[in-house]
Amino acid sequence: MINAGQFKKGVVIRFEGANWTVEDYHIHKTAQRKPVLVTKLRNMNTGRVVEKGFDEADQFDQPEVKTKPHQFLYQDKSGFVFMDMETFDQVTISEEVVGGGKWLCKENAEFGIRFVDGQVANITFPPNFTDEVVETADPSAAGKGASVGKDAKLACGLMIKVPMFVKTGEVVKIDTETHEYMGKASDKK
Repeated sequence: MINAGQFKKGVVIRFEGANWTVEDYHIHKTAQRKPVLVTKLRNMNTGRVVEKGFDEADQFDQPEVKTKPHQFLYQDKSGFVFMDMETFDQVTISEEVVGGGKWLCKENAEFGIRFVDGQVANITFPPNFTDEVVETADPSAAGKGASVGKDAKLACGLMIKVPMFVKTGEVVKIDTETHEYMGKASDKK
């Protein structure tokens, strides 16, 4: 059991018959009322995100959660295939569960896979990643200092917007969730 006042990002709770992950939370205080813990919860089965308010004393069950290291092997029609680094068992994960992190799934890359009650819940991706720009327009002095961007294709196949000064062959840093350019990488992978 866990109290709502003990919530942290990433905590898994059982609520309304389903497993939910706490995405975000904050305390909302108003005059002459009890503080309300406003949470953003993601349903682990459907991926739907809802905002709910709780009293800090509300209690919730916590399902059994395990994170195990896995190595990405390949992708086929049924999904993305990962291998458990300890037991060498293979698990196939659907594209819906992998989500926006599919661009990081390169052969032999290692990720933590979260299991809730023995079922795959999600994959823990790093907050950002680096990749090489394989295709973009030539660098331009036009728009220097402005927030003008141009399209660039990365080695993984992802299309992003980059500043005008980025050249083909450079390694850039990208936000995993939003796919936004974060800067040049300090050195090649």
